[in-house]
Amino acid sequence: MPFIQINNLSFTYPTLEKTLFKDINLTISKGWCALIGPNGCGKTTLLNIIANNINYDSGSIIKSESIYLCTQENSIDIPQLFYDPDLINSPKTIKLLGKLDIKDDWLFRWEELSGGEKKRCMIADALARETQILLVDEPVNHLDTYSIDLLSRELKKFDGIGIVISHDLTFLDSLCDKTLMIEPNGDSNSIIYYDTSPSIALKEREKTIEYYRREKGKEYQKLKKIKNLRAKQLENVQKSKSRLSKRNIDVKDHSTKAKIDGARLTSKDKKMSKKITQMNNLIDKSTAKIQSINTINKQKTSISLTSVRDPKTLIFSLDKGKSILIEDTLTLVHPHLSLKNDSRIIIRGNNGSGKTSFLEFLTSKLNKKGKHYYYLKQSYTKEDRVKIKKQFLSFDNAKQADILSTVFRLGSNPKSVLLSEIPSPGETQKLLYAIAIIEKAPLLVLDEPTNYLDILSIKSLIEALNEYNGAIISVTHDRYFASNVGGEIWEFIKDNNKTIVKILPTDIK
Repeated sequence: MPFIQINNLSFTYPTLEKTLFKDINLTISKGWCALIGPNGCGKTTLLNIIANNINYDSGSIIKSESIYLCTQENSIDIPQLFYDPDLINSPKTIKLLGKLDIKDDWLFRWEELSGGEKKRCMIADALARETQILLVDEPVNHLDTYSIDLLSRELKKFDGIGIVISHDLTFLDSLCDKTLMIEPNGDSNSIIYYDTSPSIALKEREKTIEYYRREKGKEYQKLKKIKNLRAKQLENVQKSKSRLSKRNIDVKDHSTKAKIDGARLTSKDKKMSKKITQMNNLIDKSTAKIQSINTINKQKTSISLTSVRDPKTLIFSLDKGKSILIEDTLTLVHPHLSLKNDSRIIIRGNNGSGKTSFLEFLTSKLNKKGKHYYYLKQSYTKEDRVKIKKQFLSFDNAKQADILSTVFRLGSNPKSVLLSEIPSPGETQKLLYAIAIIEKAPLLVLDEPTNYLDILSIKSLIEALNEYNGAIISVTHDRYFASNVGGEIWEFIKDNNKTIVKILPTDIK
């Protein structure tokens, strides 16, 4: 029986001197478990620790020896599956390749494959192995709806322990009946286990947040009342002291002085002092109780994408006909296509249908026309992420502060972005959105904009895009994102070496 048992695990980033996990205790049993948390909280790091790719500081991990990690970044090299004769020729693998609709010629044209096609090959490589523990990091990035459905069906058949990171809540709910949620907790992170699906776990989390918030609020009200009573008692003590003072009494008025001396001997302010001491004790207890109520901070994540709308109503237009996207490989057959200065266009279609190629075709046309736009690609290499970090550092202090504020509102720790040499893919996406705000571009060209973002950040991004004043054209497979941001839908349908574009009514999602 496969198992993972984590005992008192602690881990600190060596370069950042930041405690990521402290005294973590978990037991994970057979089945699929979703790993959820904000970008930069350590989800990928935890998978690497379990996979023995990163050494932890203290504690222990007892687990089955057979383990495989499928990373979130597409492999540059062809997966081992395709050149390992024992794997590629087994009946199990042949059947698996068929179920994931992986074509025989993909091995020979690896460089031409789309991001989604490469991802399917990587998942096939993971599933083809006889492993008891399968760790999968963002498997549905770059995948179309058809591929996600294929992948979900095959992953459900896995008979060991599976831990998966994904921003796609619909996919997670279809696969997982257990949830691990990473939450910031003081100077480190805690991990909370929910014996339920991710969407239900998120609802339970909200209920827990509200419960503890109410309890904390009640305690604050109680503390306020005690402090007010103490203030009145202190005021009474001061009045008593003033009343019993001999300062303004005639030196010859021995009778009054004698009365004051008697009052001091039997003074009521001794009782008042005792009450104040009791109140101080109650205040200390109430303060300690407030500090002991471990509430999860519900971070404010609203952002605003400011823009200047393009002065011309029509930004881009393509007459009905054919356009070559990739020489001798892919031709676009399309109706009249137009992009206006207030358009909201969603491009969707299966992997390999030329969606990203069309965005590159579009931006090349915009460059020739001298149009101002901001292009967010679907993925960035480590070298790209280093360059983006350098671009951020090239801004003055005021702009850097604005960018980090946006990164924070999207759920990432600005310190992590500042101190890390290479930002995580999610942090990179957030940096780019923050830079887009500064650029004030009248057009956003987005290729899979929800890739690498956590679930709460996606919601915040949608709110920002709905307030954005310019035009948006976005390739996406995220149905929730498309239905909340999109207007016109351009459907890309692959037909041999050409792609046919259809414009769908806006009410079809």
